[in-house]
Amino acid sequence: MFRHGKRWCIAWAGAMSVMVASAAPMPSDSDRVDQAVHAWAESWDRGDVSEYLAHYADNFIPTGGLTRQRWEQQRRMRLKTSAIRHVMLRDVQVAVDANTAHAEFTQHYLDMDLMSTARKRLTLVRQSGEWKIREEQVEAERMVRR
Repeated sequence: MFRHGKRWCIAWAGAMSVMVASAAPMPSDSDRVDQAVHAWAESWDRGDVSEYLAHYADNFIPTGGLTRQRWEQQRRMRLKTSAIRHVMLRDVQVAVDANTAHAEFTQHYLDMDLMSTARKRLTLVRQSGEWKIREEQVEAERMVRR
């Protein structure tokens, strides 16, 4: 068995035919980071608190001097209180360097009380084979209370 381009080929000595099977290309680390970022936003959009929090690394650093426990309490309350929300990401750009990645994007958020557009930067780390958010920074935000 040998690889020829994106295909795996099997050949036997003396055989007149060669069997060729297409192999699905392996996603790159950039693709996996992009998928992780979108999965994070989708779990937030659905209000799936457990899945949303699972996207954060064990060593996540909350902003504002909060402890991880206090930050999680705040996130749980906010996700429960807003039954209707919409989270959309645009212009996601990913850079990967070994076991650390950065994702920058524009985030549009809408719920019953708030509409915001923010430029965000996530730092992700590889943890147990998955990309998890270690740090979240808001670079610019425009909010409108409704």
